[in-house]
Amino acid sequence: DRQGWDSQKSTALSIRSSYRYDSGHKILSITSKSDNSMEHSYDGDWGNNEFWEDDPYNWDSYYYGYHMPYDFFDKTMRTRETLTQEIRLLSPNIGNKSYAIGLYYKNLSESDSMSGWIFDGDVDLYDGGFDITNLAAYTKINLKLSDKFGAEVSGRVEMTSIDYQANNFKDSDYDGIYETLYTSSVDNRNNFLMGFKGVLFYDFNSNKRLFTSLSRGYKDGGINQNPFISDENRYYAPEYNVNLELGIKSFKSRLNSQITFFYMLRQDLQVSVSAQQDPGNPNSFYYFTSNASGGYNYGFEIERSRLFFDEKIKLS
Repeated sequence: DRQGWDSQKSTALSIRSSYRYDSGHKILSITSKSDNSMEHSYDGDWGNNEFWEDDPYNWDSYYYGYHMPYDFFDKTMRTRETLTQEIRLLSPNIGNKSYAIGLYYKNLSESDSMSGWIFDGDVDLYDGGFDITNLAAYTKINLKLSDKFGAEVSGRVEMTSIDYQANNFKDSDYDGIYETLYTSSVDNRNNFLMGFKGVLFYDFNSNKRLFTSLSRGYKDGGINQNPFISDENRYYAPEYNVNLELGIKSFKSRLNSQITFFYMLRQDLQVSVSAQQDPGNPNSFYYFTSNASGGYNYGFEIERSRLFFDEKIKLS
């Protein structure tokens, strides 16, 4: 009886400018701004009230003494504004090396409004928002060690800050007045993140390369929006990983192949769990994202791509 929507309206602008010095160095600036308005709505009961009141369901909308139709519609309205600025300094080949140095800034502001049957019906109206800021510096150096050997070294340091505020309302007797208010917030949670990657390669010839790499990556933390998650579990921390790779690449005019073996150690990995949030309520189990102490992945990847029809079509 109520139509759902998945819609998004976006406006975006990106400005890219560069300047090359007489020395061959190049400075590059990338500025972007985007505004997004999104709606996700869904009629979870798959019918209207008259349908559920008829046989064989016989839903009584006044069973509880007040009008409570069989209605499980939920609607989420989201607005997101993003601003990014990046500046890079790129060097020409200087002897056996070249390098890049950059600064990166991003601010994301998001407002969310949800209404209807949300959080399993425990909340009727949600009003919240995020403000996330990222500031990073990075560098990459390419080295030619000999005719056969080469190396790449890169690193990144990043500061992140997140603020979150939300109000959740419940109309317990369906009279249009919200009697219950749940508030949740995370104020100025800051993280200092650091990653790096080192690659060493050997070229058998112009068509075949053996490589190995060691890297440390990260994924920033975030917020669990469910209002019934305890304050202890509201925020989940960043995840870190150390990855070791060994592989070989083959380059041909129309055929490229690569096989890579990897082993990854994960620290504070972000996982979906379920746990009791209220010690006095054994039914207060909710799913949320949390951090496990550690884990690992290992395996191998095979990639192959080929060009067809005068290199107009690529199949991978």
